[in-house]
Amino acid sequence: MKTLFNYTLLCMTMSVLFACSQKKGMSNNTNADKDESDIKTFVADKTPSDLVNNFYYRIIEFPTTPSAKDQAVLKSPGIQILEYIPDNSYLVSISTTFNKELLLTTAAETIKKVPAVLKTNNQLKSWNIPNHAAVGSKAKVAVITMKGLRAKAFQSNLNSLGLTVDNYGGDAKFVYLTLSESEVKSVAQLPWVRYIEIIDEEGVPEPGEGEE
Repeated sequence: MKTLFNYTLLCMTMSVLFACSQKKGMSNNTNADKDESDIKTFVADKTPSDLVNNFYYRIIEFPTTPSAKDQAVLKSPGIQILEYIPDNSYLVSISTTFNKELLLTTAAETIKKVPAVLKTNNQLKSWNIPNHAAVGSKAKVAVITMKGLRAKAFQSNLNSLGLTVDNYGGDAKFVYLTLSESEVKSVAQLPWVRYIEIIDEEGVPEPGEGEE
């Protein structure tokens, strides 16, 4: 019994040490590529690596509704508001030439990458695939790019993941693929992807602007 207790104690100690080492290792990552940071840290950091045509996409969060002055900063050269995200947040595209110090003049608190949870619809999150979109264990989906991008420009990116494009939509932002659950998660990590949704049933018109 004593031996069992000692073994259990040893396992618990090793688990704690492993968790601490993992946390320490994570802390050595480049700040510029962190999923979320405060504005001061973001301004001080180097340009992040997840660039798309010299732009990167972030959600800037404010404590309350931004003032007209703050919104004007988000319309400065090198930064563009793409959409409003409740509550008091904006999805923006930021150029590598943008003067980040301008954000220090605003009430913005944090800035973060667009999380995958905001890039997939509920059916895909729970993997509840309707019959019209099911292909064996996979699902037919529409992948929508960030505003201003053309899906065809990223075909080689998809091919590098071992994915094959089914076809492109009439709207240049749409590309259609047949993906497994793990492949959906991989595609959601791509910086140029804004949203992934189940394809519409045949006869149902394609939404003109996706999830914007």
